[in-house]
Amino acid sequence: MAYRYLGGLPYRQIAELLGGTPEAARRAAADGLAALRRTLTATDLEGEDR
Repeated sequence: MAYRYLGGLPYRQIAELLGGTPEAARRAAADGLAALRRTLTATDLEGEDR
């Protein structure tokens, strides 16, 4: 995810660097963003009064 969003690399180059396929790099980035969203949402909910 960092290579894509911070480094601006296309998925093809990420795959070459890490030894995978562009599709796998794309899925890994999507999974990472989903996990980040879940974490941030859970953190936001902890601060609210229930």
